[in-house]
Amino acid sequence: MKCQEIKIIENQQMQVEQYISTEKFEQAITLLNECIEEIGDNYFSETSLDSTGMKLVLANAEEQKGNLQTAANLKNNVLKARIELVKQNLQCN
Repeated sequence: MKCQEIKIIENQQMQVEQYISTEKFEQAITLLNECIEEIGDNYFSETSLDSTGMKLVLANAEEQKGNLQTAANLKNNVLKARIELVKQNLQCN
């Protein structure tokens, strides 16, 4: 993964914010899932503390229960955290 790819994902994350603010939670979740999948495990580092995996499990559980707003917000937080971790790993600005 390259810094340029992360910038694209950051732009998609801004679109997610718009979906959430207009209560388009299904669209937000679809885009969030795509972005999280695209990042894959590139966010992981031996030196970083990461709790996003557990938050993602919780978000998926909320989605299964039909709590789409909660799921979208949790996944959005996961995505933002993973973006920052990737940027640190790649030393992006």
